Amino acid sequence: MRFPHQLKFADIAALDDEAIDLAAAALVIASDEYPGLSVQTYLNELDHISGKAREAASGLSDPSDILGAINSVLFLEYGYRGIGRAITISGTATLIR
Repeated sequence: MRFPHQLKFADIAALDDEAIDLAAAALVIASDEYPGLSVQTYLNELDHISGKAREAASGLSDPSDILGAINSVLFLEYGYRGIGRAITISGTATLIR
C-alpha cells in the first residue's frame, strides 16, 4: 500500500508492518536528508523497472532463470551496479546507476 509522501518517519514507524510500503518508506526517510527528492518520481521509476523485470521473468519457472532475467533488466538494461565490495552486516547496500 502506497501512502502520501508527506508522512514523516514517526508516522511510518507507527504503522503496522503490513501497511508499510518499503520503497515509499525508504524514499520518505531519504527525503529528510535530500529535501529536493521527488518521492513520486522515484516510485514511478521503480514501478516501471519492476514491470520490465516482471515481463522479463514471465513464463520462467527455474529460480536461476528468473534471477538472470531480473539481473538482466537491472544491470544490463538500466545500468545499475553494486558498490563493488562485500557488504557486511553493519554496512549498507547501495545500487548505483
